[in-house]
Amino acid sequence: MAEKEDKDEWVEKIKKELNEFAIGEYDLDQVFEPLLEACKKVARTYSEFRQCINEGISTLRSVVSRVRY
Repeated sequence: MAEKEDKDEWVEKIKKELNEFAIGEYDLDQVFEPLLEACKKVARTYSEFRQCINEGISTLRSVVSRVRY
């Protein structure tokens, strides 16, 4: 049970910090919530949680840079 509480705490701390930033009318904690929740499910440690988030953002950057209009 303590492990789940730790993971919830990781997410809440990051969301609290992200809440201070926005894109248009969307707070960044709302924008990144699906990524945070997915990483919370797969990560066993905080280090893995951070790595998952970084990989998700890196993948987004890579896809955006490949898409041409």
